[in-house]
Amino acid sequence: MVDNPNQSGIGIGTFFNLSAPSEEKVNDFINIYKKTGDKKNLLPVFKYLSPQINKRVSQFRAATLDSGVLKNEAKKILAKELKKFNPEKSSINTFAYDRLRRLQRFVTTYQNPVRMPENITMKIGLYKETYDDMRGKIGRDPSTVEVADELNWTTRQVSTMESYLNRIRNIMPDDTDTLQTFDPEYDKIELSYLSMKPEDQVIYDHLTGSHGKKKISASKLSTQSGFSYSQIRKAKKDIKDLLIGIK
Repeated sequence: MVDNPNQSGIGIGTFFNLSAPSEEKVNDFINIYKKTGDKKNLLPVFKYLSPQINKRVSQFRAATLDSGVLKNEAKKILAKELKKFNPEKSSINTFAYDRLRRLQRFVTTYQNPVRMPENITMKIGLYKETYDDMRGKIGRDPSTVEVADELNWTTRQVSTMESYLNRIRNIMPDDTDTLQTFDPEYDKIELSYLSMKPEDQVIYDHLTGSHGKKKISASKLSTQSGFSYSQIRKAKKDIKDLLIGIK
């Protein structure tokens, strides 16, 4: 197997003109990508794997997502997973089709616009994109503080997002083929929490005993904190309106 596909006289541009590229040549491009991290080597790989990508995407025809969005997410998944590919254990087609099961996580996260308001959907997307970009740049998983600094969020908001996405991963094992749904009440509250102002989050946590805080009354919170009773009452109204607005 050649160390670099381009050295064999077949570059990426020429590759696209071939009607039936060999799996061996595709594996060569993958090896270069694994060594260099240069994503341009994935272009011919994605072209070769387009039947597998299209097959997985077609399984989600009923989802409220454009096929182009799903294909783009599929490529993001493969860009990450191909670093683990071992041609001695499976063919590239089998490997790719198997790893694209992870598309269901993406679909389930985004498929319900009624339960998940657009602003929250955008926050989830922004968080995931920022997290992945930072991990690629620094070569490790970024900390909560680092992500908060990058996004200009509070660490509380980042922690809530992390907890929420971890919960989704836990209820959606890789070997399931059935799209699972969220717990409506839990998700309605947790997702709306991300849209609350930082001060409203603090008040909500203390009044409900959420996120590790001890539950106390509004009057006691007013006494113990810097919030006036009128601030707390207004926050309660804002929170109620937010929850009602996404039912």
